[in-house]
Amino acid sequence: MNTRLLILSLVAVLLTGCYQEPVSSIPARPVNLIIKDEGIFVHFFSGTWGDFVTADEQGLHYLGQTIYRQEGTGAFGYGGVVTVVTNNTNNPYASFDLACPNCYLKYAKPIRIHVDGCFATCPECGEQFNIGSGIGSPDKGISKENLKRYTTTKTSGSIRVTN
Repeated sequence: MNTRLLILSLVAVLLTGCYQEPVSSIPARPVNLIIKDEGIFVHFFSGTWGDFVTADEQGLHYLGQTIYRQEGTGAFGYGGVVTVVTNNTNNPYASFDLACPNCYLKYAKPIRIHVDGCFATCPECGEQFNIGSGIGSPDKGISKENLKRYTTTKTSGSIRVTN
């Protein structure tokens, strides 16, 4: 009986303690963004599911406007970054690289996905990724890989995205 309990305990520890973020085919590039809870971004911080901000070399983009250029050294991942309000109450914000992993494997260059609320779609291969869930998983199409995810931390007055 004790041996059985020990084996079950070991299996439980191994299953819960071994999670690793999936390895992405998208090349590692620095990411360091701060979205401040001020100006137009106050609406983003209200937490409407599917609301999103994108960031690239041109700046932060929200509601079809380029708001401001991010200070720093261009730390926008490989294809740019999208931060979305998710339906996950434990992690209400998630961030992903805007490069399609399926097309990167095929062309070895960034094909930028288009974001529309809770979904992001690749214009090249047609893959649709569910970003509103906070996972970035393929929803429709042929990709077997999630979007590359970045660490997203909400603090008082800002959201920080890093890798």
